[in-house]
Amino acid sequence: MAVNFELSSLDTGELYKALAKAQVNFEICTKDADNPFYKSKYALYEDLLRASRAALAEQGLCAISKVLHIDGDVYSVLELHHGASQQFTRCWQKLEPTKRDLQGLSGAHSYWRRVMYRDLIGIICSDEDDDDGNYAANVVFSNNQGVINNDMLAQLQTLVDDQLTAKICDHYKISNLAQLKQSDFASLIKRLKN
Repeated sequence: MAVNFELSSLDTGELYKALAKAQVNFEICTKDADNPFYKSKYALYEDLLRASRAALAEQGLCAISKVLHIDGDVYSVLELHHGASQQFTRCWQKLEPTKRDLQGLSGAHSYWRRVMYRDLIGIICSDEDDDDGNYAANVVFSNNQGVINNDMLAQLQTLVDDQLTAKICDHYKISNLAQLKQSDFASLIKRLKN
């Protein structure tokens, strides 16, 4: 039997507005944990939480991790909820570890919970691998220096809707308004008001 989780509530506008406001206050997470099998480093789930949880809570957002057993299968589920609007979005992954014992399932859940949390809320890790294509696009992030602040973002958000936001992001080659450079802010505001 196929499992069909709803990806999100019917409306997600308030949730994503709150998430955009929270994202500008995320700390950049560092990859301190070692993966000896792949000879690489990664950010622990606890470090991702430390870098983002306060900013999410300030905007009325909370992330909930669950393990669900459905028809003999086990799923790792991560949900992001916006309390004021009751809107949500979620992602999930069927857990299929090599060993289907408690340790195997727990390890698979820990791995997917960390990956889904990072991707669902949009947290950045320092020395990020090319997972998001920034190296290929020759984009460099340096601790959000030079981007608009919260007040500028709030002012901009009062002037645009989702469709205009998408056009602005496409024009400036950014993934969200919080990445707009301060040097572009004044001219964009002037154009929007005209």
